[in-house]
Amino acid sequence: MNNEEKRRIIFRWISDNNIKVAFLQETFCTREFSKFKDLGWSGEIKHNLSDSSHSRGVAIMFHSSLDYNIKNIHKKEDSRAILINATIENVDVTLCSVYAPNEPRNRIEFFKNLKFWIARNSDSPENIIIGGDFNCALNENDRKNNTGNTDTSRTHLKTLLKGLKLSDTWYIKNTRTQYTYTDPTNNSKSRIDYFFTSDEIKYKIKNIKLKHVPKKDRHKAVILEIKIQENKKGKGYWKLNANLLDLPEFEKAVKDIAKDCRENYNDLDHRLRWEILKVQVKDAGILIGVNRAIRLRNTIKQIQKDIDRLEKLEDQGHYIDANEKEQLKNDMEKYYKEKDEGYKLRS
Repeated sequence: MNNEEKRRIIFRWISDNNIKVAFLQETFCTREFSKFKDLGWSGEIKHNLSDSSHSRGVAIMFHSSLDYNIKNIHKKEDSRAILINATIENVDVTLCSVYAPNEPRNRIEFFKNLKFWIARNSDSPENIIIGGDFNCALNENDRKNNTGNTDTSRTHLKTLLKGLKLSDTWYIKNTRTQYTYTDPTNNSKSRIDYFFTSDEIKYKIKNIKLKHVPKKDRHKAVILEIKIQENKKGKGYWKLNANLLDLPEFEKAVKDIAKDCRENYNDLDHRLRWEILKVQVKDAGILIGVNRAIRLRNTIKQIQKDIDRLEKLEDQGHYIDANEKEQLKNDMEKYYKEKDEGYKLRS
């Protein structure tokens, strides 16, 4: 998160995917950087800051449209976990974002301590959601090359889940293993990013899926959809997206509107003509902007589908064109840069 372009693109991706609560790991966010860390996000971010701009750091993000109230916050001293007791849509929940150590021996101690730390600080043990990068494959089939068989930390992770009465949410809605992490150095794949929930939450899950995230080449996002009562949105207000000024269709629309105002409203006071012109330019801008946004959104959706298709074939052992996959990821990043540029110009 200490890279502005990367931060803004990821924030835009989270917002576009209608994610109301996001768990972040490896934020690399230090106290010196704290005044810039939330710029570009429409909502609130609670951090457990790191003492290094190159490691650790976790956070939980809340979108401004969410009905929530934070009751209290707890942070592990190692900057690897943050726990928030909150009320969301009138339901008391405990949220915990986790980033486990890479080294198995350190991970074992981390899982042992984490279990008691969560139990001690959770106000709602029946409604716990833990998400993050656990650097540990929970089962043998969660690693493509089976190198996780000697990882003894998984036993301690399972002990943590049993002690807190938590379940792995992936197989509630999925029958096939999908990998959340790819190591390009040896082409190994593993499922090390998880959402674990208590039974009360487990039965409210509507869907759980993986998605490629721009600027995140190795990890995929795990998206957990829980049934929550949505509030109806009222009408917002319009701001001109300055990117429209570069579009020939918008330029033509403004010229046509100006010509129409001269020809049909010439007998009116110039101030009234100006107001009419502004309203018509606004309407044209909204229509062109909406159509452009729909095209862009559909393009991004198609890119995501193509990436998912190639990765599914790759997981099944089929040959895929690595250059095609890389180009799709670059295309998605390009489109999100374009969206972010429009967002900055409107802000």
